[in-house]
Amino acid sequence: MTGKELIKTALSGKKPPRLPYVPVIDGYTQAGLPEPYNKLDALDIQHYFGADMIRTHFTAAERYDSTVKFSIGMLPGQAGALCTQYETLMGTLRRMDTFTETSPNIPFPTEHLIKTAGDLRVLRNLIEHTQFEPTYEPIAAAIHKFPDVQVAAGLWQTGYQELLTGLVGVNNFINFMYDEKDELEATIEAINSKRLKEAHMAGLSPAEVIICYENTNVANSSPQWIKKYELPALNECAKILHSYGKKFLIHMCGKIAFIMDDIAECQFDGIIDVAPPPTGDCNIPPEAERLSAKGKILGGGIECTVFAEKDPEVFREKVTVLIESTRHIPGFMLGSGDATPKGVTVENLGIARELVNALG
Repeated sequence: MTGKELIKTALSGKKPPRLPYVPVIDGYTQAGLPEPYNKLDALDIQHYFGADMIRTHFTAAERYDSTVKFSIGMLPGQAGALCTQYETLMGTLRRMDTFTETSPNIPFPTEHLIKTAGDLRVLRNLIEHTQFEPTYEPIAAAIHKFPDVQVAAGLWQTGYQELLTGLVGVNNFINFMYDEKDELEATIEAINSKRLKEAHMAGLSPAEVIICYENTNVANSSPQWIKKYELPALNECAKILHSYGKKFLIHMCGKIAFIMDDIAECQFDGIIDVAPPPTGDCNIPPEAERLSAKGKILGGGIECTVFAEKDPEVFREKVTVLIESTRHIPGFMLGSGDATPKGVTVENLGIARELVNALG
């Protein structure tokens, strides 16, 4: 079977001849690799290291009408400082991020976009003046270039997670939840409405699999809030995508043990990039069994510190144990727990794929 056929078999609830291999190999991974690997195209490197599913572009891009002045750029004289700004009729929103030598692809937020309840109102106004346009061409190009693997396109987070982890930050989000709950909930709903429009665009895209990069994590959130605000929004996206015949997977890379019962009852097709301790808290084999019994996928399992193991024989032993404990589960796909980390060696990347072929 080709990689694409393996993925389709697993997503149909059947057991493929071997475990599908679905690691996240991205710019963060590449930043720690030697040449020529750190110079490869973002799609080529995934294919080179044997991924059966290649992650490609998001299916829609935001565009703003004439009432919004949008700017983004590096600030002169401030190394690595990236400023994003939206000037609207109701006010200006500004976000600052900093790139560092150790993290050249993922910036650290140093000033969140939303700082006050007034900013929440400005953001809702910005959303009213936001349109979307499809970005299907690079997705179609990837499908044409890699016909034997599954090409997956991306969908942004729900309003809850986007505010919590991106636009507001955890501390201020908690303050808003208690002091400005009506404003916060109205903004969550505004973002969710935007996301449903994007889900329709994803449904019309050439990609057969859509991944929402939700980053679910009860370590920085409340399980009750996730159940109230996040999972229902993901279910609504799942309904839309299923109406177009798409499969919908959710990137859940954090600690999720407290909500696995709820995840098992959700309408999306599975969770992916799931991490065991210490990055996450998921006991991979039994949780994969639980989701498989519900017709769902669990993908991931090779934890970040395992991928970064300097002794290749120790790495080989740990991945062998994981494969042997999961290869009988129809709904399990081997991959990275969160992203394959910067610091992984070329040798370990090769061993992972070798083991999938030999044992999976």
